[in-house]
Amino acid sequence: MERLFGDWERRWRDCRECLPEVIPALQHFWSKRERSRLAYLGFGAGLRIGELEIAFRVVQREEAFCLQLGDKDGLQASYGNQAMILQDWGRWEEAMALYKKQEVLCLELGNELGLQRSYCNQAGILQDWGRPEEAMALHKKEEALCLELGNKHGLQASYGNQAIILQVLGRREEAFKLFKKQETLCMELGDKDGLQRSYGNQAMILHAWGGPEEPMELLKKQEALCLELGNKDSLQRSYGNQAGILQDCDRLEEALTLRKKQEAFCLQLGKRSDLAYCYWNWGRLARKQRDRNAEREKLSAALDIFTELNMPWERDTVRAELEKTTAADRAT
Repeated sequence: MERLFGDWERRWRDCRECLPEVIPALQHFWSKRERSRLAYLGFGAGLRIGELEIAFRVVQREEAFCLQLGDKDGLQASYGNQAMILQDWGRWEEAMALYKKQEVLCLELGNELGLQRSYCNQAGILQDWGRPEEAMALHKKEEALCLELGNKHGLQASYGNQAIILQVLGRREEAFKLFKKQETLCMELGDKDGLQRSYGNQAMILHAWGGPEEPMELLKKQEALCLELGNKDSLQRSYGNQAGILQDCDRLEEALTLRKKQEAFCLQLGKRSDLAYCYWNWGRLARKQRDRNAEREKLSAALDIFTELNMPWERDTVRAELEKTTAADRAT
């Protein structure tokens, strides 16, 4: 199991079949009070291919073992890994609490690598909460730690995350330059997962700047890498972004097909915020198709999720769109 999961990025299909066996294998090590990288490797594989329930059980069991041994370094990693899954599930308050516990332990231990990861993930939640300036401040701390440590993998991720915030702030030229720096590092490192993220984000800036051909080409490259890597999360985002471009070009049936694929992956992965965005854009697509029932249904579903996740800007904007739809129905 250790040998298999040690090569999980290449052999993810084999690992998917063996994921349920990770916990019994770990119990074997833990019964002898031995550490194993299998917990980290099993978590990484489960997270990448969307088997989040099993990945979460693995790191919860690891937490219990680390508490038993008094292993603070293993404990901070377990807190961070649990929080990443909770974040994907939209349980942001619980995730942030665990990231804060991870931060405290890393500061106590002088673990700069764990600290930069915690800063990165906390920033992601702050961004989702509509606090981009605070998120950027944490990413700058993360970048400084990566440069100090010579951590190019962490640095490329930091560049990508900072660029996303710059996009939100309307600073697209600066964002595009950072995505290009991210792409260069990923090519140097052979980091296909980081590369597909960079392609996807570059595509959306290019789409905002002009025609559909160049961004769609990048999204297709992203899709191919995601299929190769088994990365369902980035794949659903690529489908959603491709659908948006097709929708803008009035290729509505093709866009609808991709929205349905995106929905299926979001439901499978428990990606509630992405599911809400999918429904929001699906409602707009239905409006173009003059399908009032589908428009109301999808906008209502998006509103419910945004309300539940406490995303006020998205909630209020979708509610306004839904009210216009309802008023138009009454007028006719």
